[in-house]
Amino acid sequence: MPSQVSCIMNPLKAHRKLAMSLVLLLVGITLGGCSPYQLQGRVVVGSEQLITPVNVNDPRMQEEPLAGATIELTLDPSSISPKRLGTVVSDGNGDFTLDISAMGAGSFQEYDLGILITAPKHRNLWQTIKLPSAKKRLLVMMKKGAAGPPPPGDILKESLQLKDRFMGQ
Repeated sequence: MPSQVSCIMNPLKAHRKLAMSLVLLLVGITLGGCSPYQLQGRVVVGSEQLITPVNVNDPRMQEEPLAGATIELTLDPSSISPKRLGTVVSDGNGDFTLDISAMGAGSFQEYDLGILITAPKHRNLWQTIKLPSAKKRLLVMMKKGAAGPPPPGDILKESLQLKDRFMGQ
C-alpha cells in the first residue's frame, strides 16, 4: 500500500516542479522585457547614404567618424501613434547610444524604427528600418553635400491640420 501512495505523490511533485519552473521562466521574460535596450551605433563619412545594422567588428565601422551628427529616433513611425524616442548627438568618435524602454525591444518584439540624421555639410538621411537586435550596432554612412529634401512628416497630423485650416476651426 505505501508504494501506491508514493506512485501518486511522485507525479504531483513533478507537476509542482514543472509549474514552478514555468512561473520562474515567465517572471524572467517579463522582467527581462522591461529592462531598457540600448541602441548603439556609429556615424561615419561615406561615399553613399546608408543606415544598416552590422556586427560590432564590421570593417565599415572604422571609416572616418562623423562627430556632431544629430540622430532623431521614432518608434513605429508609420503607425497611428508613433512614439518619439528622443534625440542624441554623435560624439568625437561618431558613436551614439540611446536607451529604448519599449517592451521586448532588441530581443523578442519587432519594431520599426524611423531614423533622421542631420549633420553640417552632409546630406540629411531619413530611413525606416527594423529595430536591430541587442547584438548588432547601427552603421550610419553620410555623404558630404547640401542637406537635401526634408524627411516625410506625420501624415495623420498634417491631414488634421489641413482639415482644420480648410474647415475654419
